[in-house]
Amino acid sequence: MQKEPLFLVIGKVQEGKKRGRVLGFPTANLACPPAVPPGIYAGEAAWQNKVFPAALYKEKDRDVIEAHLLDFQGELYGELVTLAAYKKLREPANFANDEELISAIKKDIEEIRKCLSSHLLRCEDKQE
Repeated sequence: MQKEPLFLVIGKVQEGKKRGRVLGFPTANLACPPAVPPGIYAGEAAWQNKVFPAALYKEKDRDVIEAHLLDFQGELYGELVTLAAYKKLREPANFANDEELISAIKKDIEEIRKCLSSHLLRCEDKQE
């Protein structure tokens, strides 16, 4: 059974700074309510009756959430997308350089792939 999302954000994809694209991780940027807590999340993105696993990033001081749709290629500018966050992976962090940031993103995506499978949420809290 799928867990309830931590939060949902529904909106039209707006143009961003294209930093994710430059780093090799293009994102769909949506305006979001200020109540959405900052962090990196495992989630899903729904668009045109398709669901994609997604890495979600919410910065501390911006009312924008960025979604990197795993295994998606294409343009979503102006399209209506629904984002669902299911598991917070970590807090946002500052990195010394692009290589460290790219390494962290790759780790996040690896964790998200473990959490999400076949568009059905498989994120379970780790028992340590």
